[in-house]
Amino acid sequence: MLSFLVAVGALVFNVMPILLSLIGERKNFSDSQLGDLGSSYFAGFTMITAFAMFWVRRVNWQKTVKASLLCSTLFFAAIPHLDSFGIIALFLFSLGAVMAFLYTPVFTYLGDTDEPDRAIGVSIVLQVGLAALVAFAIPVLIVPYYGFQGSLYFLSLICGFSLLLSRFVPESGRFSFKQAGLRDCLAAIKGAAFAPKLGLLAMFVFYLGITGLWAFVDRIVQAGGLSAEAAGSAISVALLLGGLTGLIPALMGQWPSRFIMLLIGSMVIALSMVLLMRPMTVLSVTSALILLNAGWNLTVAYGSANVAESDGSGFLLPLLPATISVAAMLAPALGGRLMEFGGNSLFLGLVTVVLMIAQGLFLYAAHLPDTSRT
Repeated sequence: MLSFLVAVGALVFNVMPILLSLIGERKNFSDSQLGDLGSSYFAGFTMITAFAMFWVRRVNWQKTVKASLLCSTLFFAAIPHLDSFGIIALFLFSLGAVMAFLYTPVFTYLGDTDEPDRAIGVSIVLQVGLAALVAFAIPVLIVPYYGFQGSLYFLSLICGFSLLLSRFVPESGRFSFKQAGLRDCLAAIKGAAFAPKLGLLAMFVFYLGITGLWAFVDRIVQAGGLSAEAAGSAISVALLLGGLTGLIPALMGQWPSRFIMLLIGSMVIALSMVLLMRPMTVLSVTSALILLNAGWNLTVAYGSANVAESDGSGFLLPLLPATISVAAMLAPALGGRLMEFGGNSLFLGLVTVVLMIAQGLFLYAAHLPDTSRT
C-alpha cells in the first residue's frame, strides 16, 4: 500500500514529458518556458525536501499524507483553468511542495525497513506501472476525447482515490523518536560515513542528467519523426517493461552484489543513449527507452539502498528525495536552453557524459569497504 503512495508521489516526475508536451501544445510555450515550468514543480518539491531531516522524523506521517493528497487533488483540478505562464508556474511550484509532503514520509518508511533493496524494488515496479498506465491513457484515451482538461482531471482523480490508502500509513518510522534540532543534524552530516555522502552526490549527478533527458524525451522523439501517439506509446511501453527490472531487487535483494547490479545498470544506460543518438524509428526509440528505464530503475534501487544501509544515523536518508529534487529542479531549465542552443545531438551527448560520471560515483560508493560505510 505504501509503495503505491510512493508511486503517486513520483507520478508527476515520471509523466513530466507527457505533461510538458500537453501544456506546450495547449499554451504554445517555448522549450525554455516548458523547462522553467518543469523546474517550478521541482523547486516546490525541493523547498520541502531540503529540510526533510528537520521535519520528517517529527510529524505525524498519516496526517501529513492525507493533507498532501487532498491538496494535490485540488491543484490538478485547478491547473486546466489557468492561462498565465506565471500563474501556471506558481501552481506547479505549489503542487511540487504538496507532493513532497507525500513522497518524503513514505519513501523514508521504505528506507527504514530491514530490507531496503526489496522495499524500494517493489516501489519502483508500482511507480513505473502507474506511470505507464498514465502515459498510455492520456495521449491515447483521454486527450482525443477530453483534451488537456480531462488529462489533468484524470491525475486529480488518481490523487483523490489514493486518499483511501492513507489510513495504512503509520504515524512514524523507526527513527522517529529523534527530535532533530539543527545541532543534531549538522553533527550527523559531519560524522556520517563517506559512503552515504558519496551516494547522495552520485544521485544528484544522475538525476541532473536523467531528469533533463526525461523532461524532453517526448519532444526529442517527435522531432526525430515519430507522431505524438507513437511517442506516447513508446514511453508507456518503456515505463512498463523497463519497470519490470524493479522486480530484480524486490526478489533478489542484494544478490549477487550491489556493485554488479549497478555495473549492469551502467552498461544498459550507455546502450540506450547510443540508440537514442541513431536515426529514430518506433522500434529503436521503444528499445532505447526500455533500456533507459531498466538501467534507471536498477540504479535508483541499488543506489538508494546503498545510502539507506550505510547511513546508520537515520539523518541522511531523508535527504535523498531532496538531493533528487534539487537536480530535477535544475535539469529541465538547463535542458530546455541547451536544446534551443545546440539541438538534440549536443543535448544527448552531454546527457550521456553526465550519466556515465554518475554511474562511476555509484560504483565507487558500492565498492567501498565496510569501514567506510558505517
